[in-house]
Amino acid sequence: MPPVLRRTAPGALVLAVVLAGCAAPPVEERPAVPVPAAWSQPAPARPGAVYPQPGWWRAFGSAELERLVAAAQRNNPDLEAAGERIAQAMAQARAARAGLFPSLQGSVDVSRSLRSGRAPLDDIALDLDVAYEVDLWGKNRMIARAADETTAASVYDRQAAALSLVAAVATTYFRILSLDDRLASAREILAIAEQILTLVEDQARIGVVSDLEVTEQRSAVATLRAQVPALARQRQESLDALAALLGTTPGALHIEAGTLAGIVVPAVAAGLPAPPPARRPDLRRAEAALAAARADAAAARAALFPTISLTAGGGTASDALQALFTPESLSAAVAASLLAPIFDAGRLAGQHQQAEARARELVAAYRSAVITAFREVEDALAAVRYLAEADRAQRDAAAQARRAYDLAAVRYRAGLVDFLTVLNAQTVVFQQQDALAQTELARLTAAVDLFKALGGGW
Repeated sequence: MPPVLRRTAPGALVLAVVLAGCAAPPVEERPAVPVPAAWSQPAPARPGAVYPQPGWWRAFGSAELERLVAAAQRNNPDLEAAGERIAQAMAQARAARAGLFPSLQGSVDVSRSLRSGRAPLDDIALDLDVAYEVDLWGKNRMIARAADETTAASVYDRQAAALSLVAAVATTYFRILSLDDRLASAREILAIAEQILTLVEDQARIGVVSDLEVTEQRSAVATLRAQVPALARQRQESLDALAALLGTTPGALHIEAGTLAGIVVPAVAAGLPAPPPARRPDLRRAEAALAAARADAAAARAALFPTISLTAGGGTASDALQALFTPESLSAAVAASLLAPIFDAGRLAGQHQQAEARARELVAAYRSAVITAFREVEDALAAVRYLAEADRAQRDAAAQARRAYDLAAVRYRAGLVDFLTVLNAQTVVFQQQDALAQTELARLTAAVDLFKALGGGW
């Protein structure tokens, strides 16, 4: 054994072994949040109702929607950015876990000294150094755990973003189809109103009606005509919004005029309320963020205690290559050091208090997220239920308004009713058909919201 190795200080090593059994404070479990035994707004009983599954958007029966969702999942820049945040978090976690292991460094030094009138002197040195921080209080373990939980949170964040993206694509696409239905209705009623205007003008020329009736019908036609560009503008804005979700520029996306008539309103079974984070990635994200904050607080607490570091080094040095590995050229050393904070003007204590407050903040945020999740399911269930009833009533109202308008037009041509009856019926039929298209959209949107609130099969 080299002489330097025999002159180590064993006391510090013994101290390290004695203290090595100390553990970091345990990280607490997730906060308790009451789980209701049942939903207060149960989903309407419908044959074939199932709990949301992966690929839930296929339940709407639209091949076009499936194509749009696939394009958004491939090209959405926000989703891509979320993926890169995962890569960053994984790299950070890898760096944090390095503190749990020894570090090993090696060096090679070669030098030549020139001396006047004498031969040059060559020096060669090889060194290998090992350093290790004894994680007595669990500081490094907590730092690594916090990094791992942050990575998990970033993964859940991307999954939540993907769910929100699909929901946004579906609702935006349905809004476009709803506007197509409203445009078709507006153009149809406008064409009929123009026919009525021609009839009224013909009657005015022969003195059957006054100029007042002509003016009123012209006003009605102008009002209906103004609806068309307004609805077309809304459709273009929705199309541009959908293009952005798909990661393309406005104007690059084209969707043929369609109708909501071909979209299936899926039957969704909500099941029983589950433990909070079980089915939603956003709640998993909140849980992981809380776990990371608690680990940070534990690491900040451990930083208040002394740190013990172990170092060991060995090497060889010689002025001749052939003598580099002879016993006389070898050297080794082992050392232990203890570093304890004595006075830092409250810096470490302040960091610990800040970390504890951050953890308490995220406890409250987690509880709020869980309560919000339950509320979103209840709201979506209520919307699905009541909008189904509203849709049935609105369909009947639209059908009756159309029948009343057709009868009024026939009776007006026969001279059995006055022009005001036709004008009122004309206004009502447009309003009821437009309201029906909006109710159908609201019903589909409620179904999307329910899929999303239940986790989208996650």
